Amino acid sequence: MVESKPKKLRISNADLAEKPPKKKRNFVHLIVYFAVAIGVLTVALMGVIGYIMLRPLPDISYAAIERRSSQPSTILAVDGSVLARWHGDMERVPMRTHEFPQVMFDATVAIEDQRFFEHSGLDVRSIIRAVQRNWEAGQIMEGGSTITMQLMKMMYAGAEQSMARKIEEAILASRLEMESEKEDILAAYLNMAFFGQGAYGLAAAADIYFGVEPCDLTLPQAATLAGLLHMPSVYQPHDNPEPLLARRNLVLQEMFNQYLITEVQLNVARETPLDIQPAPSRVSDVRFPFFVDFVQRELPTILPEERIEQGGLTIHTTLDPAVQEAAESAAATFNDEDEGPTVSLVSMRHSDGAVLALIGGKDWDEKQFNLAVQARRQPGSAFKPLTLIAAMETGIPATEQIDASIFETIVRDEVWTVTNYGGGARTGTMDLRSAMVASVNTVYARLIMEVGPQRVVDLAYDMGFGAEMEPDPALALGGLRYGVSPLEMARAYTTIAKDGMDVCPRAITMITAQMTSDSAVQVLYEAPVEPEDIPTARIYSEETGREVRSILREAVTQGTGRRAGVDGINVSGKTGTTQNYHDAWFVGWGEGVTTSVWMGFPEAQIEMRNIRGRNVSGGSYPAQIFHDFMVAALQSRPGTGMFYIPGMDHEPEEEEEQPPQPPTSPYFADEWEIPTLEDIGRQDLIQSP
Repeated sequence: MVESKPKKLRISNADLAEKPPKKKRNFVHLIVYFAVAIGVLTVALMGVIGYIMLRPLPDISYAAIERRSSQPSTILAVDGSVLARWHGDMERVPMRTHEFPQVMFDATVAIEDQRFFEHSGLDVRSIIRAVQRNWEAGQIMEGGSTITMQLMKMMYAGAEQSMARKIEEAILASRLEMESEKEDILAAYLNMAFFGQGAYGLAAAADIYFGVEPCDLTLPQAATLAGLLHMPSVYQPHDNPEPLLARRNLVLQEMFNQYLITEVQLNVARETPLDIQPAPSRVSDVRFPFFVDFVQRELPTILPEERIEQGGLTIHTTLDPAVQEAAESAAATFNDEDEGPTVSLVSMRHSDGAVLALIGGKDWDEKQFNLAVQARRQPGSAFKPLTLIAAMETGIPATEQIDASIFETIVRDEVWTVTNYGGGARTGTMDLRSAMVASVNTVYARLIMEVGPQRVVDLAYDMGFGAEMEPDPALALGGLRYGVSPLEMARAYTTIAKDGMDVCPRAITMITAQMTSDSAVQVLYEAPVEPEDIPTARIYSEETGREVRSILREAVTQGTGRRAGVDGINVSGKTGTTQNYHDAWFVGWGEGVTTSVWMGFPEAQIEMRNIRGRNVSGGSYPAQIFHDFMVAALQSRPGTGMFYIPGMDHEPEEEEEQPPQPPTSPYFADEWEIPTLEDIGRQDLIQSP
């Protein structure tokens, strides 16, 4: 028997070689990578710091600040004519250091930078305190910027908020502190600072808010102006004086804590009222001031406030003077009278949302309150189409038959009773189309109970209504908590006219600025022109849109909006009248333009009874004003196609006989509705000046 030899194991040199420690090598590489990264960052940081250090410091001299005063901005109509010269910071009147009152220096330092005379531009203690408070609050409460850093932000660094920007401000501030006197820095800051109401600099602020020279400022007045520096847009006294009063008293307390005033001065100043002057008008040479106000409201959504206040802008707008004059003429019967109700009107183009005409009241100079934009009025039955749209989107057809008799139900432990015009009783059913044309309340009260008020609320928000709405069944009849504005109604009905496609109203088409002395012009903003570039959103289905548009066409030819009809064109729309004739509406469209007409007394809920011999409903004067406006506007632009939109309402219809007057019936009379439960919580609210 042969013995088997044991097999030899083959071991290569590679196997015998000792393997390197993998973890140790990775750790060494990590250290190398980290060192290289630190080196690169250090070089980059040093380069940035070197760049900042080599940049020339801004000139804070009196002459330099005087040169920074801006030119007025110009607002133009669509035809190039001037609507207004709008002044930015023209109110800046720079002062020399020795002209500043000491009380203003003291108030400013006390509230803005308590260690101003101790630090060298960068206050480390203040930064640590700000970080601690921001950490405790869980949000940014303090910035830790010194007055010198804020001055750098105003004059050089810009408005960007970032860590890099803060570092740049700190470096520039430290350099400025080495080359300038503290008093000159403080004077430059107060010359450049924005105090609100178009006032740049202390001299302008003293004049605008108190009507005095800076040298005549009292302690309470100086504390008030110093309090404005932090957030001038928040502490505006004309809108809400309480926050500014509290801020002023905080400044006074800080001045006392720093031994700048005595306790007696503190107590006397605290008891002094603000006594602010009325807000000045910053617009001169105005045509159509309500539209100009609308432009001013839109402008901050396009450009930063700092750029607006610099001035020198040319603002091109959508207003067509011929169309605006047609609107003014149509409303003149009522708006030219001191007594009686007021008419507000907004006309908006479907294709791009351009506001062609806007009337916000009778006399801008008297009240400076823009009804077209700021008003909150009950819409009445003009809100009914939203309930119809919400119902159709859930699958309920316009042919649905609903009981039209008096309706009662329990809502929030209260009995909600709905009747039709004049309180007349009716038996039987009506389809939704006929009930909309005749503006039958009871049908739509039952419909919203079936659909659910929340669906109507959601649809209203989607269609551009901004005020808070409660899911109350009174929505079906236009009973809202806060009401709507004519501009919002114009936008909503534009969506209806476009079969459910929403487009935002706009007043500004382009903003330019002259950049240099050689007349070079920079385009700062340009609104989209091409249809595919204009922002739109589908709110509901096109099928529902076509049906609702057809129904509202019938509401004009056969229903409560008959007076709005214009021979030769398709006019569609809906009337609205609130309880006791407090508000009357007609909102409709034709030739590619939606126009919202509201009529009422802005200052209160005043009944419009026996106005020129009749009670004012939506189907009376508002519908007639719409008609007169459309006729005049079309005549002002014969053959220009200014209202033309391909495929929508532009085909002239054949001349037809006036539809026969409907029989005397509460279902074809000018409507009247009960706006809400027990008539509470749905007042004709308006933010009166």
